[in-house]
Amino acid sequence: MADTILGAAFFLILFLALLVNTIFLVVYCRRRRLKTTGHYTLLVALAFVDVLAGGIWTGMSAAAATFDWEPDGQLCHLQSYFFTFTQVLTALILASVSLERLLIMLKPSRHRMVFVPKVTAFLIFALMVFCGVVSSIHLYGTIPTTWHGTEKHCRADFTESVKMLEMTFCFDYAIPYFVIALPAFVGAFVKYYIARRNRSRYGEIVLETNTYAPSDSYSSRLSKMQSKFGGAKDKTKRKKKATSKKAGLGKRSYSNQGYTEMEHWDSDIKGWEEQTQIESPRLRTHALAGPEYKLLVTSAFVTLVTALLWFPWIVVRFILTKTPRDPAPNWLILVAILCAHSSTFVKPILYFGFNAFYRSAWAKTFGCCGRRKEQSHGLNKIRSESYENSTY
Repeated sequence: MADTILGAAFFLILFLALLVNTIFLVVYCRRRRLKTTGHYTLLVALAFVDVLAGGIWTGMSAAAATFDWEPDGQLCHLQSYFFTFTQVLTALILASVSLERLLIMLKPSRHRMVFVPKVTAFLIFALMVFCGVVSSIHLYGTIPTTWHGTEKHCRADFTESVKMLEMTFCFDYAIPYFVIALPAFVGAFVKYYIARRNRSRYGEIVLETNTYAPSDSYSSRLSKMQSKFGGAKDKTKRKKKATSKKAGLGKRSYSNQGYTEMEHWDSDIKGWEEQTQIESPRLRTHALAGPEYKLLVTSAFVTLVTALLWFPWIVVRFILTKTPRDPAPNWLILVAILCAHSSTFVKPILYFGFNAFYRSAWAKTFGCCGRRKEQSHGLNKIRSESYENSTY
């Protein structure tokens, strides 16, 4: 009876993992706006990893619990390999997401040049190769892998090699979450609060200010160079002259919180890609956009939830390795393994629940009234003021 309930729980997790991640991939493929940002490229990689983990790791555990089947030999090594591979790759991709969010808060101009889809795809490929090499010790029998009926899955036995367990813990949990993701998100939020306190006279939150942009004329750049290397005689006048003339970036909307947003941020209108290619990555002033701040908050929450879902399994694994004569109770092992499996479907659900901009893209993808849906989420309420040829 207990195995039947456990098998049903595994099949439910498998169904949710395949469903929500497939929906996420469909939304990404249908919305051209999402394909132009490196952030969503990383999220697509997370969706593929979750599909892989759910289809192989969770699927084999569900079949074993339901049909009283015990994989042995190469199948057992294969499940242990994908268990470690997907865990390490998920942690490293979430760490990359944190660095991507930190860069867009500190240097938006560099972010537009670094986290483009092609560079992000190469980064994902490099992470996959690294995780594949690190996880190969489970595939070729370097570490003994055995079937555990209580957990309903195969895992490596680190009883004789505690140092290997500690090294694995560093690669798949400590370094990605504690060393990279936590300081990166803390730094991003600190920069946000500093920029929010130092708003410009127009009310927007300015993340980066450059002395000149490629759109400036030759005479304006020459005058800036002369003022930079000249004397301090007319320094105050030059400053006033420099701040009075700024490059316009077209129609934008500002909220009371100081966010800025391009009109129709997720639309698929013809010519959108051409407009983004014409726009230079180095602008006079980079203001914080509403969608970017929402992605920062959602990404931090998703990373925190994923780390918490994996934490019980980390504790159980250390208990089973360091105290084999006094193992953890069965209920703790089941809770830990179910939480670890549940991490395969929570990420798209959290993005859907905590990010109104992704909900808007989801509604437009599946034929819902996107504009009406956008109004229902209150996105039009944050557009309090409009500026034509805004100067920031």
